[in-house]
Amino acid sequence: MKAYVALKHWVFAPYPADVQGTQGEPDYEFNIGELDIEVASRTSWDKVDNVRVAVEDKLDNTQYTALITLKDDFIKIPYKGSEIAHNEQLVDDIVDKIVNLDTSNLPSSINNNGFQIEFEDTGGGGSIIRWEGAERIPLDPKNSIVDQIEDKVKKQRGGRPLLLFYDADVSFLEPEDMRQLLHGTKTGGQDQEVSAMVYQHRNVWGDYLRDNGYIPESGRTTYSKAVEPDDPKFDLKHEGDACICSGDEGLFADRKFDRVAGVHPSLAKTRTA
Repeated sequence: MKAYVALKHWVFAPYPADVQGTQGEPDYEFNIGELDIEVASRTSWDKVDNVRVAVEDKLDNTQYTALITLKDDFIKIPYKGSEIAHNEQLVDDIVDKIVNLDTSNLPSSINNNGFQIEFEDTGGGGSIIRWEGAERIPLDPKNSIVDQIEDKVKKQRGGRPLLLFYDADVSFLEPEDMRQLLHGTKTGGQDQEVSAMVYQHRNVWGDYLRDNGYIPESGRTTYSKAVEPDDPKFDLKHEGDACICSGDEGLFADRKFDRVAGVHPSLAKTRTA
């Protein structure tokens, strides 16, 4: 439904293509322009924000700050129902402990298998929440997102371009993370060689690839960046300083994505560590 409303607003209402009695058809189709639309979603609600809210409510108008650490038993990116239930149990347990705290006599810390919360008397009002451990979360560690996108791309029909609308409500997944999965990991520095699998798309996607630093602005397959770090006359950040090298390609480098017109990610608002 999100995809239908968004597409109707941005372009025009698509027609359903995935109807009873058909197999392997995309969800929607545009008769004008002969474009197909496939919709996918990924949810991994872990209720971790409930911990932040509970701590903020408890420490509001007090002199304490809190450091919240995610422990190893907390599943950072849960996809299965059992994993989500496991996290929810850890969250509910620590929230109960937070609610029952006496702010006139706070302990130095509380914890369970999923969370460690340390309190510090800073003498100031309000609460400051810091998160530890988020930077160690791997991106799509089980290839759940990648596998799902690859499965949806199988709906591509003949010469019709396919647009995939992907609704992701996954904790700690940012737009840049999705771009990395789709396009690959950019590398900057001297004497970089662009991946041939990425460079082959320059005729169609050249402006997009250059604007996003996936190929050098010069369009060359190799480039050498000469900079003088100690000289203020040189600008060290400009288009063309990065590219995707061989071995760092994302999904779109694969030939099975040749007829994919694009992936539009709809990402829920996420936390910052």
